[in-house]
Amino acid sequence: MTPSEILTNVSKIKPSVLDTSALLSFLNRVEAKLRKNILNEAVFVPLEFENIETDTLLLDQENSDIYEYYVCSQIDLHSNDIASYNNYTMMFNNALTDYMNRHKSVNGTASTYKYNYEGAFK
Repeated sequence: MTPSEILTNVSKIKPSVLDTSALLSFLNRVEAKLRKNILNEAVFVPLEFENIETDTLLLDQENSDIYEYYVCSQIDLHSNDIASYNNYTMMFNNALTDYMNRHKSVNGTASTYKYNYEGAFK
C-alpha cells in the first residue's frame, strides 16, 4: 500500500476539511509507531514520504484498515466528533491487536511495546 492509496480510501469514507499534509502527518505518525513496534527500531523516527504515490507502507493491503482507522480517528478528533473518534479508535485498537497477535504467532516473538485503548504506544 502507498500513502496515496490510504488517503484515497479514507477520503471515500471520511470526508475532511483537513489538507493532505495534515492527513499525511497522521499517517506518518502511525507508520513510525508501527515500525518501532513491529521492526523493533530503537527510536521513534517520524518518516518523510518522498513520493506518496510510490512509497510503500509497512503493512500490506490486507491490514490497511489499521492505517485507515487511525487517520479517520484523527480526523474526528480534530473535528471534535468525539463519538466517532471513540468508534474509530476502538476499531483501530482491535485491528492492531489482531495484527499483533498474528505477527506474534507467526514470528514467535512478543512486541516490546504494549498498546492501550486510547491508541497510544507505551
